[in-house]
Amino acid sequence: EAGVEAKRWEKLGHAYSSPGLFEEILHFYLATDLEQKSPNFDSHEIIEIHWMPLDRAFEMLDRGDIVDGKSMIGLYRLRQILGKQD
Repeated sequence: EAGVEAKRWEKLGHAYSSPGLFEEILHFYLATDLEQKSPNFDSHEIIEIHWMPLDRAFEMLDRGDIVDGKSMIGLYRLRQILGKQD
């Protein structure tokens, strides 16, 4: 949907979206080796794409500006993986 295609995918783990209420499991991946494509939205969707440096996303996470649970989990897992690669 965002207009990129990834050649590599690395699994970052999974989490339940609402334990005790639903059985839905969220799967997190790091997509790399990206190729620019045209965004592909459904006709009823209104989506804005905002690209930013990863460091800025981590700063926003640390300040509490990102409060969406799935985004927080994905960024925490990504930071943990990147930290292990240093």
